[in-house]
Amino acid sequence: PAVGLGIVKQSKASTIDVADAVRAALPELQAALPQGMKLDVAYDSSTFIKDSIHEVTQTIFIAMALVILVILFFLQTARATLIPAVAIPISIVGAFAVAYAMGFTINILTLLAMVLAIGLVVDDAIVMLENVYRHMEMGKSRLRAALEGSKEIGFAILATTITLVAVFVPVSFLTGTVGRLFSEFGLSVAVAVLISGFVALTLTPMLCSRILKSAHGGSTSGIGHRINRFLDGVNVRFERTLRWFLGHRGVALGIAGALLLAIAGLFMILPRELVPTEDRSVGFGIVIAPEGSTLEYTDRYMRQVEGILMPLPERRGLFTATGLGFGGPGQVTNGFLFLGLKPPDERPKAWIPTPLTMTFPMLKVPIYRARTQQEIVQQLFPQLISIPGVLAFVINPPSIGGRFSSSPVEYVLQGEDYEQLA
Repeated sequence: PAVGLGIVKQSKASTIDVADAVRAALPELQAALPQGMKLDVAYDSSTFIKDSIHEVTQTIFIAMALVILVILFFLQTARATLIPAVAIPISIVGAFAVAYAMGFTINILTLLAMVLAIGLVVDDAIVMLENVYRHMEMGKSRLRAALEGSKEIGFAILATTITLVAVFVPVSFLTGTVGRLFSEFGLSVAVAVLISGFVALTLTPMLCSRILKSAHGGSTSGIGHRINRFLDGVNVRFERTLRWFLGHRGVALGIAGALLLAIAGLFMILPRELVPTEDRSVGFGIVIAPEGSTLEYTDRYMRQVEGILMPLPERRGLFTATGLGFGGPGQVTNGFLFLGLKPPDERPKAWIPTPLTMTFPMLKVPIYRARTQQEIVQQLFPQLISIPGVLAFVINPPSIGGRFSSSPVEYVLQGEDYEQLA
């Protein structure tokens, strides 16, 4: 037996701030409770948000490290790598500054925009660096190479920057649910790319004129020689392939046409949905008893549901309520439950068959892993639906927006009389 306390944030409030404030107040509330009572959290929607933001934040640093390593692999000097790498923090900080001025928040989509921007903001700087380096290979001084190289390539960088901005800005003007989701995403990427173009046209040439080494002034290490031989081989094979395709233009056009048809075919075949169902380590359950049932009748069957859910090895907690009302008086024929699951990395692992491909779902290969939330809910469905006397089932929470009780499809039957309705 328990008393349930639900806390719902206001529409403009931050879910994480509200949850942190509630958890900070729990010790004081616990001290005020009578002896023998314990205060615990049955469901906290901020946990999934915190985990998601933490993962995306890690991805940002991983993306930065990978981009810098790739640049270092091709340029093979720390000085040259530093020049385009500087564009990353400047563009990201500038994008966050604009986001702050426009009232955006740090959420999954704005952080994903930063992850995408990391790979885009270095492009212009690399193009500028390569052209300045090419002029230095001609024997020009660093300052002259920077001036002539930036003048030569500046218009092309400006064109590519405007093109990318023109792609992402319209995303911000989408309407409906998609518009609310991606308006901040589109503007964040566009601002980061715009700042990167400005950096490539100003700061990058200046850095090249100051710290870029002369093309003939250094030696290459043994690793550098091996990398250069590999890149030279790739360049030779690319040139041969390009010459072959230029001599067989009909084949090239045929391959391009086949790829376009494949894109159209796959677009028609692949299933469509707004967002996929995510593993949030929670399941929502509903129990519906026949009309006229008493509270004791519904509660008795709710105990049977609890008996099925309690032995789950992935269960972290369970909160059930009978006669709970949402937006109105409760009905004793209805029951509701929160099934809290352990985080994915803490769930027990076993050999579980997994579909090999989406195209051939019958080909299953067992993999030693933990069950996902979706698989647990799928396994519980036949067990709960087979309980006689009530309708009981567990569902996955909606990925974005909506209530747990909402459905993707709603319909209304209209008729002139009850006979027509029947």
